[in-house]
Amino acid sequence: MGKFNHILYSYLIFISCLINGIRSLKLTDFLVPDHAVIGSTVTLKCYFDVAFGTLNSVKWYKNEHEFFRYSPSISDIIAFPADGVIVDLNSSDKNKVTLKEINFNSSGLYKCEVSTDLPDFKIAFDSKNMSVVAYPEWGPVITDVAEKYSVGQTITANCSVAPSYPSPTLSWEINGRPVDSWDVSDKEVPGPGKLSSRRSTLQFIAEDQHFEGSNQALNIRCRAKLGTLTSSTLETTFTSTLAQSPDSLESALQRYRNTGAMINGTSHNITAVILLFLLFITRKVL
Repeated sequence: MGKFNHILYSYLIFISCLINGIRSLKLTDFLVPDHAVIGSTVTLKCYFDVAFGTLNSVKWYKNEHEFFRYSPSISDIIAFPADGVIVDLNSSDKNKVTLKEINFNSSGLYKCEVSTDLPDFKIAFDSKNMSVVAYPEWGPVITDVAEKYSVGQTITANCSVAPSYPSPTLSWEINGRPVDSWDVSDKEVPGPGKLSSRRSTLQFIAEDQHFEGSNQALNIRCRAKLGTLTSSTLETTFTSTLAQSPDSLESALQRYRNTGAMINGTSHNITAVILLFLLFITRKVL
């Protein structure tokens, strides 16, 4: 009987420890945004379950410096000075902290720490980094592009975007296809404070293959992206079309040059000569 009581007692202790392990203090939801826009208001959230314990305090830290505390033992929530942190006490409680007037110094590691009272003193915490960004007020904008081009012409397009943070990067596409880097020159322009803008120039020779579809359209797209932010891509597109007569004759001639038809037989050579003659006569008349 004594052995049975010992086994039963050990089993009850095991079950008690198991229940306490399952039903102990834990964070159930923790939210700190990856990015906050400068000048905006953000809310940090920290939800928890104290299980069988009694809440002692909820503390928030920025870079390990405490700036907010809630405790049932005190009548008011407390905010402490911290670089880049302005707490809106009217919109904050034990589960959330609202920060207003976000500035570049607001970037940092934010941690929520929850503790329970004695004798069941436990601590649970989580942390996450938040970065402050400044989106450009305008752009990207494509300039210096004509509405019509002829095959063989040099096309120069400029793309610019307003100052932002992180520094923007610009990329180009022609008819939906990425442009080779050697066709592009790029320059960063310092702005006020941490802000900077960027200007990019794309230059290439118009070829017959660039003008697609029944309307013979050439689509040039410029994309702006802030650092590594996946949700910060902005873009703009400019459409040019193939110039018509007399350049349509020159386009036809260019197609012969591109395909090498001028060396594939006498009939093709005669066709090329006729095209050159018509092009010469047309320009004389015009």
